[in-house]
Amino acid sequence: MRPLMPALAIAAAAVLVGAGARAANVGQASNRLPVGSAAAFVDSIGIQVHLHNTGTAYANERYPIVRDRLLALGLRHVRDGLIDTTWKPYYAHIEELAERGMRFDLVTAVDASQDLIQTYPTRVPGAIESYEGPNEADQNAAASWPAAVVAFQRRLYASVHADPALRGIRVIAPSFTSEAAALTIGDLSAMVDCGNAHIYFAGRNPGTAGWGDSGRFGTYGSLGYNVALARVVASQKPLIVTESGYATAVRTTDAVSPVIAARYLPRVLLENWNAGIARTYLYELVDAGTKDDGGFGLLDETGEPKPAYHAIKNFVAALDAIGSSTRPADLRCALHGSPDVHATLLAGSRGRFVLAVWREVPGSSPATRIPLAIATQPATLTCDRVLADGSMQTFADDGEFVPSRPLAAANSLGLTVSDRVTLVSFRATSSEADCRC
Repeated sequence: MRPLMPALAIAAAAVLVGAGARAANVGQASNRLPVGSAAAFVDSIGIQVHLHNTGTAYANERYPIVRDRLLALGLRHVRDGLIDTTWKPYYAHIEELAERGMRFDLVTAVDASQDLIQTYPTRVPGAIESYEGPNEADQNAAASWPAAVVAFQRRLYASVHADPALRGIRVIAPSFTSEAAALTIGDLSAMVDCGNAHIYFAGRNPGTAGWGDSGRFGTYGSLGYNVALARVVASQKPLIVTESGYATAVRTTDAVSPVIAARYLPRVLLENWNAGIARTYLYELVDAGTKDDGGFGLLDETGEPKPAYHAIKNFVAALDAIGSSTRPADLRCALHGSPDVHATLLAGSRGRFVLAVWREVPGSSPATRIPLAIATQPATLTCDRVLADGSMQTFADDGEFVPSRPLAAANSLGLTVSDRVTLVSFRATSSEADCRC
């Protein structure tokens, strides 16, 4: 079992990858790749669950299947609700997952009492790593919702940080669904430890330039727009994306096919990491199977995996395989390619590295959902040490890897890049070669 990251890992990860946005587009003036930690990247991934949804696979007779597939993903961070329930299995399931290394972000509501906030950890000992402010409270029709949210957030923050028994639990900002809502609430930095954003791309690729009006925060819908908007509420605090995903139910507006979701979701995680986002919770683990369910799950309503489940599971396993490092290793690399070639370089232990590289382009039309033919592009990775014991593997459309092929030892590697993430794994050895980064 992977050891848990320390309580301040989120803040550390945010500092670590703060320069990562420069690596997102290798066609920029500087092609130098920052080196992050593979273990920190894996620790930046979370998943939404709804363990209290008793009519679904989360809580019916299929729960053991869901539990086992959740654990098999290799993730250690889950998001659910702060639910005051008499249904005992809810607490039992949280405790069981906590004993297996899972840590929970629990979403609060404006009517949650101080007593509930302060005593809930005794119901699920060792499970809670964060309390999150109210979820999309601007959907409330009451005109008084802004004042209620601010008052509650102040009380939540004070309740957590004044109680020694809650030491180590972080407070995440509330989430909102519109620019107007964020501007109405304003800066809550004094009442949060981390910012919050819900980022959905409406059937578009994670690197979309946006699809709405442009203004002070950039173009609506883009990652940059959503980050800038979250900063209105949380200023310079580490930012967590508590929801991001793709609908796959054909009846849902802005849905994509399961194949396209499997291509996009690893790229969501990589684009967010490159942008300096400390953690991303994918929405979600299991489809509810109801008529209004968008089919966002990595598993269908019976608990069976979709291609995206395999993609995330295999991605995490590949990064786990290179081990963990306490800090990024000293390796100077540059990647040269077309402007839409994006990359992330991650270090493991004993001189092992993984380069994730992909074309950040649409894989299907949001209007028609018809897959697009994506040509490959060449790119070149050049480093200041010899890259030995190298292999390359690319995701297939079922979320599995195409069998890896070995790479000859060299300072420079020629790559063929598609919209499917390719992982280049290698060991860096000593060399006198000069890298023109």
